[in-house]
Amino acid sequence: MSREQPVALAAIGMFVALAGLFVLTNAGRIDIIDGQVRYDVARNWLDTGRPQVTDRALLPTRYVVRGNGMAYSSYNGAASVTPMPLMLVSRLLPGHSVERDRFAFSMTSPVFGALAGGLLVIAYTMLGLGLRTAVSWTAVTSFTTLWWPGSLTVFDQNQHALFALLAMLLAWEGGRQRSLALAILGGLAGGVLITYQENYALLLPTIGLAVLASPVEGTSDKLTDWRAWFDRAAFLRYVAFGLSCGVGLLLFADFNYMRFGTLINEGRYDNALMFKAANPLAAALSLAVSPGKSVLLFSPPLLLAAVGARRFFARAPVLATAIGATSVVQILFITQISFFGGDWCWGPRYLLILLPLWALALPFGAAGLRRGLLAALVALGLGVQLMGVSVDYQRFFFEHNFPPFFWLDQWAYFKHSQFFSRPMEILSIARDGVPPEAHYFSPTPDWQITYTPSGPPDYARQGALWVRHFKVFHTLRPWAVWIASIDTERRPVNPLPLSVLCAVVLAAGLALVGAALRRASEPTVAIQDVSSEGQRQEVIDDS
Repeated sequence: MSREQPVALAAIGMFVALAGLFVLTNAGRIDIIDGQVRYDVARNWLDTGRPQVTDRALLPTRYVVRGNGMAYSSYNGAASVTPMPLMLVSRLLPGHSVERDRFAFSMTSPVFGALAGGLLVIAYTMLGLGLRTAVSWTAVTSFTTLWWPGSLTVFDQNQHALFALLAMLLAWEGGRQRSLALAILGGLAGGVLITYQENYALLLPTIGLAVLASPVEGTSDKLTDWRAWFDRAAFLRYVAFGLSCGVGLLLFADFNYMRFGTLINEGRYDNALMFKAANPLAAALSLAVSPGKSVLLFSPPLLLAAVGARRFFARAPVLATAIGATSVVQILFITQISFFGGDWCWGPRYLLILLPLWALALPFGAAGLRRGLLAALVALGLGVQLMGVSVDYQRFFFEHNFPPFFWLDQWAYFKHSQFFSRPMEILSIARDGVPPEAHYFSPTPDWQITYTPSGPPDYARQGALWVRHFKVFHTLRPWAVWIASIDTERRPVNPLPLSVLCAVVLAAGLALVGAALRRASEPTVAIQDVSSEGQRQEVIDDS
């Protein structure tokens, strides 16, 4: 049996297993207004063939703009297209309802999160790691970093991350195989990012650097002079990658022209809130070390990526350089905008696009670490993510009377911490349950179940008292829990059979992964510690 067969089987199994678990632990409702707007576009696109907004509750908001006599979303089209297959499946099944339509929409990010898991299995093996190691570190990334909570929300950053990872790996493999076709495929994947957010065009030149890889990348820990591979063929691959990205740019421009009669929605860039209070120093420090938004606090195992950066560079210098350059560009961009924290959300969601790329360095950081310390770090990360998926994240902001634009104070994350408030929120649910004044499930138009919650008339004065009137903020977040408390006739889905189905899917995926591991011939993988003496060597043992 070839090496590729068990790797493919393990990747499929990991995707299936993660899909079962991510769907089961998802909120099962639209949890932020961004997703509500994108859902309305998807619904109208399917129903009428027009990507417009018709929801009366959304029309007065800043997320809706006018063009060609109709109301459109200020967002681009990709995040409204990707949920359509799940929505169509929901509509084909008996008992279709609007509530179930939104339930299906909310499951898009879990599917993308699971797809990234399967892709990571392949990526680790491309780096020369054994299949057992690849599966193990994919699990670490999926459950002990922000990837888990980030895949259980209608925020679409994990969709961006999947295409960034896919574009990077295709470009890198294009360099390793000297393949123009793979470079083109990588560019097409990268171009998809523009159809989500046009600012990702800034990342494509650095992602494309991966096409400069040499054929020996990922097979040796000896430092190679990657600069020697700047030849004519490498230049052509880089150009092909860039031109292929242009397909995404054309789709972006065409979507705008269809809506507004212009190639770019100019009103998208004149919002003073974007740059008005931007403080790059406060943003950088907040994303690094603040108690409210530190990426290391919300994803402790990422420390391993920093520790393993040198070993990772030794194994794949061009890939590591491309990831490093892409990270610098993305972080520089984020720190220039006022809402660098991406709230209202859990953790620094604008860094989620980089997380699967950083995850490639995790096993290299663990190579020289004591097993006890490694186990403690992984356990800590798992505990953090369990906190993240447990309670509705908007509760914190309402309960602390935050005004809608609290982040205009660029040092807010050093003064308030959703992270450190979460244990008390969980304890409150376990100890006190739902407040007696909570007569409604969620603050939504017509008390719809899966519609996104709205806020109080006066956030800064009413939030703490107002939040006690709705069960959604005082119930565990996974859909299987809160749907069980809803009257049968109002439920978007029947929780029991769907929960059983998710469990079966999870078990089937684990069985596929187990079968792949049994079939694989696992060598011990060595990762060299490139020190000044160049003598010491650490080993990752797959046993």
